[in-house]
Amino acid sequence: ARRANCIGSVGLQLLANAMAEPLRFLELPSAPDVSFWARLAELKLNEYKLSEDPIPCVGHYRACAHEGLASPLTLTSASFDLDTTYESQIRMEGEVVLLNTLESMKTFDRKGAALGAIRKVEASVQSGTCLSDPTALNRFVMVCFADLKQYTFYYWVCVPAAKTADPILSEGFTQGVDQAACEACQEYYHSETKGRAPFWVLEGGEEGGYRCRPIDNGGEGGKDDEIATVAFVDPSHVAGSPGWPLRNFLWLLCGGLCGLRRVRVLCLRHEKLGRFSASRSAWHEVAIPPAGSDTTVNAVGWEHNSKGGLGPRSANLASTLDPKQRASSAMDLNLKLMKWRALPGLKTEEIAGARCLLLGAGTLGCAVARILQGWGCRKITFVDSGRVAFSNPVRQSLFQFEDCLDGGRPKAEAAAESLKRIFPDADAEGVQLSIPMPGHPVREGSDLHRRTLDQVSALDALISQHDVIFLLTDTRESRWLPTVLSLKREKLAVSVALGFDTFLVMRHGCLAQGSDRLGCYFCNDVAAPLNSTKNRTLDQQCTVVRPGLASIASALAVELVSSLLQHPLKGAAPDKSESILGVVPHSIRGFLDSFEQLKLSSPAFGNCVGCSPKILDAYDTEDCEKRTSFLTRVFNEPEYLEEVAGLTELKRKAQEAMDAMEAMDLSDGESGGESGCGGGDDDDDFQLL
Repeated sequence: ARRANCIGSVGLQLLANAMAEPLRFLELPSAPDVSFWARLAELKLNEYKLSEDPIPCVGHYRACAHEGLASPLTLTSASFDLDTTYESQIRMEGEVVLLNTLESMKTFDRKGAALGAIRKVEASVQSGTCLSDPTALNRFVMVCFADLKQYTFYYWVCVPAAKTADPILSEGFTQGVDQAACEACQEYYHSETKGRAPFWVLEGGEEGGYRCRPIDNGGEGGKDDEIATVAFVDPSHVAGSPGWPLRNFLWLLCGGLCGLRRVRVLCLRHEKLGRFSASRSAWHEVAIPPAGSDTTVNAVGWEHNSKGGLGPRSANLASTLDPKQRASSAMDLNLKLMKWRALPGLKTEEIAGARCLLLGAGTLGCAVARILQGWGCRKITFVDSGRVAFSNPVRQSLFQFEDCLDGGRPKAEAAAESLKRIFPDADAEGVQLSIPMPGHPVREGSDLHRRTLDQVSALDALISQHDVIFLLTDTRESRWLPTVLSLKREKLAVSVALGFDTFLVMRHGCLAQGSDRLGCYFCNDVAAPLNSTKNRTLDQQCTVVRPGLASIASALAVELVSSLLQHPLKGAAPDKSESILGVVPHSIRGFLDSFEQLKLSSPAFGNCVGCSPKILDAYDTEDCEKRTSFLTRVFNEPEYLEEVAGLTELKRKAQEAMDAMEAMDLSDGESGGESGCGGGDDDDDFQLL
């Protein structure tokens, strides 16, 4: 006391400061949950792509409620909705910098990012915004790299705090506060602020009771020896160490709020039931150093990792995700990456959402299905009547040796199950069904006749339920009925046919093309399809082709469909017009012996046995009996198709024209080559042919 009298009050304050210790703050841990990472990955893939622009978001923290665990800064999928607020949780704005490579994260300017955030806090101090909205005193920055193939996120969070020239000192700490102060704060926190204010002023005490008010209410100047009392929602669980968000508030006071240098802080912590606990809360006597002449602001606050060092953390979600969900996300990943740099305007959902019907589950069907899966297509239906033979698995990628045992599994069923094993989220279905064909007779009124008509109805229903029809069967006549039904139902139909070292990929024309309709698979023929399975040798019974041919043709067929689905007119696109993926030809003929491909086009043939108006009218009659009669006769007498389509009459006229030409040649020879002969109707018929 005598020494204090000698050195005066100023000396006493210096002595007190010398005995005080720097106040230690507990950093605010971050806690992003699985939904946060899922939403961030979605934003990266679909919106931000290669951009590294900061993504604004919000986090929340609350008063500590556990003795051994601090309350973290929680980040969820709702964090990207900037209007998200929760009662009894303190809001904190921030941003996520999502980098493209792990190397970029290693060289990231952490100091610049922290300073950028603290300057935004400083701007709120200078403008006075932080007085009306104290949550503006704290922000966060997250720098992150997302390894979306491995479902691993590397991240580092900073809640920047301004670093004062001299340390903030702790002049005293008292564990436990009076119940009246807690109750007054509880009432104000929930009634006045809805549990969203991090700081407020606490006045009164002792017998007069406590009163709470916002920090912007009544902020008049004071004296250096005056002590202000403030309350703070404290996320820290450590006795003697308040939570990190208090640091910037004290820096605000250091900047001259009320001209105070000493502050009494009530650090409020929760009980388990969510009320402030008098026993767990604490008083801190704090000495704030005066603001110096140097206005340069430095920032600290990068989070420590699990090892206790300064460094990023990682979140591996592989173990938390359902394997099926992982497979689904991985399937979509490559497709979405196409839109980052190569084709930003690509509509991957067009083919991914297409319902594809594969008529034939053999070499072509297996290859087409796998490539469709590569485009993200989930709905794939196989139609086949055969069973897996021992010769199939080496050429048909969806079958295994076990599928051949006990007489062989149904091909359609085995192929669909194989697709689901490859990709569990696939909506694959196998339908064992024989396709009725011209030249394959059925006796009218027999059980076979009834089954055949049922098969026609089943095939019609399947084609109606799908968007894209692939004709992948190994006989010409098996493509006739699907050709008629696809055109009738206005579906996009694509035929793939193989020779030994040649192939054809052709899209069928559609009614929407009007007079410019492109031809179908049968338009270049002048004969009806017959039973091609009769009287065949062994090499003719099997599909004998070069092994690589089916994969090439299948890939071109699927890529042609994917290009068409990007075109505004879809299947009605004109020949050689272009979509975002390139040209959409009518047909592609390939020759493996010379490794050449030709893009060819042909208009619809008016007397085609597959798509001519006369054939469609004969099938599309409202009279069910007439339709049944038409189909029955086609199955039993394939030449009847030529009669209905007008080919029989055309052939007769052509023959007459040829006979006339021969007669004309004989006449010319006998007359010594007189000119002026020929012409007339017969010549017109020949030109028509």
